[in-house]
Amino acid sequence: MGELRRGIVLVGGLTLVVVLSGCGLMSELLGGPPPAVTADLSVYNRTVDDIFLVAADGERLSVPACGDARDDSFRIDQVEVRTEDGYIRAFGMGDGSMEGHQLYLVEIAKSEDSGIPAEGTVPQVLPLCEGHPAVQPGF
Repeated sequence: MGELRRGIVLVGGLTLVVVLSGCGLMSELLGGPPPAVTADLSVYNRTVDDIFLVAADGERLSVPACGDARDDSFRIDQVEVRTEDGYIRAFGMGDGSMEGHQLYLVEIAKSEDSGIPAEGTVPQVLPLCEGHPAVQPGF
């Protein structure tokens, strides 16, 4: 059994003391790479701009305007959603609970209404394809 270590984490002004077993988890706490978590990911782009997802390992999934794309083993622990003009948003599912699951992402122009991947069935009704995603240029 690995040696027990303590780490201090600040979360929204709260201080948490975390007990970790072994040095592998300590390196993650101190900024090491997240564990690779992959899933069968389907993305539905309901905007009039091409978008793409970039995984932590640099893998890219391109999704055409008003179209869709699928990758049966896309890394989902740390993902950015982007256009050629810049950053839209990011999400991550690094706890391993979604490893190997089928996930769906519907991206729409209003970023606050776009969904992070959800397990379930193929969306039966997709929103209209309209508008440009809110992009942060240069980010």
